Amino acid sequence: MLKIFSVALRLVVEIVKSSIMKLQLQIKINEALYLRNPEGSELGKNIIEHSVQLIYSTGFEAFTFKKLAEHIGTTEAGIYRYFENKHKLLIYLTSWYWGWLEFQIASTPII
Repeated sequence: MLKIFSVALRLVVEIVKSSIMKLQLQIKINEALYLRNPEGSELGKNIIEHSVQLIYSTGFEAFTFKKLAEHIGTTEAGIYRYFENKHKLLIYLTSWYWGWLEFQIASTPII
């Protein structure tokens, strides 16, 4: 199960990089998952991109907002302005991933 989760996280890293940098894809996420929309600022986008990378490399249990803040060069308080805790961040990432999959399915032509 952990191996499948790691593969899925790696895929999310690639998706986030491509959509943030190339597609400008806007996926609707439940607003209860965040305090401030991370897609609305550079810091928020960095939080999303680097949290996926850090969770993938260290594992979810070892992942902390303090480590994330050090990784992206901001403060821990800056991250807490976007997400209440790491669990809500993980749910946000999962929701984003499922939204992206829905987009992919909807845009795939039926043969």
